[in-house]
Amino acid sequence: MITTVSQQVFASRSGQQVRVRPLLPGDVPYLVDLLENMSPESRYHRFLQPTDQLDIERIWAEAESITTGAAGETHGFIAFSDLGGRKDVLVAVARYVKIADSKAEMAVSVRDDVHNQGIGTALMRILVAHAAENGMTQLMGMALNDNTAVFSLLGKLGYRLERILEGNSSEIILHLDEPGGPMTVRAQDEDHPSK
Repeated sequence: MITTVSQQVFASRSGQQVRVRPLLPGDVPYLVDLLENMSPESRYHRFLQPTDQLDIERIWAEAESITTGAAGETHGFIAFSDLGGRKDVLVAVARYVKIADSKAEMAVSVRDDVHNQGIGTALMRILVAHAAENGMTQLMGMALNDNTAVFSLLGKLGYRLERILEGNSSEIILHLDEPGGPMTVRAQDEDHPSK
């Protein structure tokens, strides 16, 4: 887990100021607020299962699991903005968890009422830069095949994006050591990717 707090600031497409800092263990209440302000569809895309009936204990447990991790294995960033008269509202979170010497699992969540503002893309650029600086060459994740927003977001990052179809979901691999191009898509059992 990143323990030093250094803040970065960028503007969303609408000109809204967004402040980014490392994810810290005490950020659980912010994450609970974010999860509570995601639609059932957004939660479904993020967790790959229906979550519209999540109780508050499960939401807190999920938020705690996001903020904890073995030292040096989990890294994340959170983005805040002022929304609807409230100051410092968590609008997005992105993290990666190291699973091998140069590979990590990635995840990103963006609050529904700030979708399509470039916040997720900007936050992922910060996360990817951190991952590359720390020796990661591949960031991997799972996404439902109908989650076109995540494929679009990852395609904007400038690295080769590979998608391996597995039924109604896909494994996604972002190759941080290879420049971007068209996303390659292949079935799980294919030896060679196709465009």
